[in-house]
Amino acid sequence: MHSRLLTLLASSLLLATWAIASGFAQQLEPGSRVRADAGANRFNGRVAWLSADSIAHPFLMIGVLPLAVVSTETLTVRQIDRPPEVRSLSDTVTWGAPQIQVRTGQGTASVWLLRAADSVYVAAVIPDSTPYWGDDLVVSLDTEGDRAGAPQHDDFQWYLRRALDSSVVYRGRAGRWEPPQGDPDWRLGRHRSAAGWDVRVRDGARGWTVILRLDAGWLGRTRTAAGLAVRVYDDQPGGWYSWPIPPPGVQPARVEGRPALWGAIRSTAPAARSGAAPRGAP
Repeated sequence: MHSRLLTLLASSLLLATWAIASGFAQQLEPGSRVRADAGANRFNGRVAWLSADSIAHPFLMIGVLPLAVVSTETLTVRQIDRPPEVRSLSDTVTWGAPQIQVRTGQGTASVWLLRAADSVYVAAVIPDSTPYWGDDLVVSLDTEGDRAGAPQHDDFQWYLRRALDSSVVYRGRAGRWEPPQGDPDWRLGRHRSAAGWDVRVRDGARGWTVILRLDAGWLGRTRTAAGLAVRVYDDQPGGWYSWPIPPPGVQPARVEGRPALWGAIRSTAPAARSGAAPRGAP
């Protein structure tokens, strides 16, 4: 009798655990539509309770454990003769094949990591024929390559929206992303540059193009390889898509908050065929 009762209790506990985990997993499904502030770009705030410095439900620790994995992805910066232009990023003869390809709901986003003179460029072409102001490209950079488990002071993030005025630039602090002056309402506005970086966006009927320029010193602060991650959000069909690909059990939108999961930037490659330290923090 006692044996059957214990078996019944154990089965009930397992069923309850599965139900709780499934419910939260469904809530965080990358294709789900999270609407807040007229867009889906509050998603990071929705999953902040899963960060290492917050209190999570004990059943959800199963979903946190894979974050101990360190990414083995590597990138090589490609040397080019001239800075890339937003109008011609599809020219693979000049810039070579994209080092990163991110499959989205409307095709494959192509991302290049290029260097011309004393600047490094993260250039992206994103297929998206359903324009929405909150579509975004997030570029996350670990300047010292320490691969922490959560954002630290050497980590930076450019949250570049299709409506560029609404973009945000973050810096890591005590395991979280912090906007300039700690102001959650801070936006890029009409500005397109700050100390050591600038950004350009070109919108079109079939997609949009982004070029983020960084002083080369952003990648040379230590002898350790800097880290990089990119993430695309597409409002229709509604999904988050990241590089590196997250390990099993980790949602794509969580990669940008875990430098340990980012790829390493190893070296500079020779130029493709073709016809100093950062001055300040964002």
